[in-house]
Amino acid sequence: MYNMWKLPEKGRLTHEITVPEKINRGKFEKNSYWAINNNLPWKGEQTRSLIAGGSGILYTLPALASPSTARVEQTAWVIQAILSVWADYFHVHHNHVAHGIDFVWATNITILTIIRSAIWLEWWFVIISVVPIGFRIGTENCKQSNNLALWHWLHFGWHVTGSLQCTLAVYLLYNCPLEDNISFFGEICIR
Repeated sequence: MYNMWKLPEKGRLTHEITVPEKINRGKFEKNSYWAINNNLPWKGEQTRSLIAGGSGILYTLPALASPSTARVEQTAWVIQAILSVWADYFHVHHNHVAHGIDFVWATNITILTIIRSAIWLEWWFVIISVVPIGFRIGTENCKQSNNLALWHWLHFGWHVTGSLQCTLAVYLLYNCPLEDNISFFGEICIR
């Protein structure tokens, strides 16, 4: 029977493609196929920081800013907080699937919040996204300069400014008055 996974043998390298044993067992081990690189130049417990990783819990704030009837919104932000702490505190020191899940979830929820803000709030509100993005760029620069201590603080700043901006956005998206376009924060709402 013809093996489609085998290359022809006449003077060529023969290589069988096999599925790694760890995938077959379905385990998400730290060095397995499913592990996602944490993209940090540092290894080991030195990368773990309560300030950088534990501050991910601040992503529960948007859930608190949304009305009690917005269960999907609240659930999404609580999941974000859990994923952030899971990846950035418990697994920051090694490759783990938590990094990939956190990255995908955080990226999507942030982009969705920015799009909703762009549609329902004033244009300048979206521009203040520059602050958390600046902290994110700073963390990348710390990796290049190999400055772990500064990386901890900039990652903390990223969590603080990002969560506060999202909290304000969620609050305004649910609490902007429909009649006169005026709120406590001034003329922010455009709907």
